[in-house]
Amino acid sequence: LSVFATWREKFFGTIFMTNFIETTDNQFDVHVLKCDIPVLAHFWATGHSGSAKLELVLGEIATIYGEQIKIVKVNIATNPTMTSVYGVVNLPTLILFKNGLLVARVEGLVDKNELLAKLNL
Repeated sequence: LSVFATWREKFFGTIFMTNFIETTDNQFDVHVLKCDIPVLAHFWATGHSGSAKLELVLGEIATIYGEQIKIVKVNIATNPTMTSVYGVVNLPTLILFKNGLLVARVEGLVDKNELLAKLNL
C-alpha cells in the first residue's frame, strides 16, 4: 500500500477502501450503465493530487449513502474509450448516472456539501 492508502485506511478503515469499484472500458457497461442504482463515476489519474483528495470526500459520501449509490473509479490512462466518450479533459471529474443516463457532472476538487448539492443527492 502507498503511504496515502495506509493513512487513509488508518483513519477511514477498510470499508472506505472497498466502496469503490475500479472499472474499465470493457466493464463500464455492466458496472455503470446497467446498474439499477445511481452510479457515481470518478475519472482520475495516478499521481493527481486532486483525485486523491476527492477520494476522501467520496468515502464520506459512500458512508452516508451506503448501498443507495455505487461509486466506481475510472483511470483515464488505462481507459481511454470511456474517457473520450464522456469528454473528460479536467481532473478530477465526477459523472452521476441514473438508469444508464448521465444526469450530473462535476469537474474539479469540491467539498462534500458542494458535491452533494451539485449532484442533487
